[in-house]
Amino acid sequence: MFGYGDCCVPYREGQEYLLFLEEKDYPAGMPSTEPAYRLIWHPYAAVPTDAPDHPECVWVDETHVINEGVDSDGNPYSWEESDDEMTFGEAQQYDRFCYDEEARDAYLAGAATVLANTLGS
Repeated sequence: MFGYGDCCVPYREGQEYLLFLEEKDYPAGMPSTEPAYRLIWHPYAAVPTDAPDHPECVWVDETHVINEGVDSDGNPYSWEESDDEMTFGEAQQYDRFCYDEEARDAYLAGAATVLANTLGS
């Protein structure tokens, strides 16, 4: 399962992904026998290699309400609400969850650029 922000999606079975990893840091003094890696924290950390050809695999949920403000101490806050719910099996059909079509189009354009620059495709 891949998550970035609140856009956590399960990997699609049988789908190839381009993954961007970083070496995991361990606390000083903690022995580590082998390096371990994790996904970088970025929207393109796990890019399906067919993403640009399948816009239907990006869920667009325009029912989100984004609440933003400043609390009594002057700290900014935000949270999101949505009426949409789906099962894990339903979520497996999608590579990304977006708030609107503009975000979907930006994600797909970015995925195409990442794949072309990295894989030459």
